[in-house]
Amino acid sequence: MANYTDCTAIDQSFGPHAQNCRGGFDFTVLFEESILTLAPIGFLILLAPFRLIHLLRKEKKVVSNPLSILKLVSLKLGIAFR
Repeated sequence: MANYTDCTAIDQSFGPHAQNCRGGFDFTVLFEESILTLAPIGFLILLAPFRLIHLLRKEKKVVSNPLSILKLVSLKLGIAFR
C-alpha cells in the first residue's frame, strides 16, 4: 500500500489508473475531474443554445393569468413559514 504523499502525487497526474493507491482500482482525481466532469459539461454547454432555440419556438402549454404571481408568492410564503 502506498503512503499518503505518494497517493497525492499520483492523484495529481493525468493517468486514468491510480497505481497502488486505493487498491489500484480507481481513477486519479485529475482524470476524474477532466474526463468524467469537464467533458460532459462542455458537451451540454455546446448543446444548450440549440435546445433553448427549440423550446422558444414551441407553442406555450401553460397560459398565465393575472393571479399567477399572487399564487406563486403565497406558495413561497407558505413554504417559508412552515
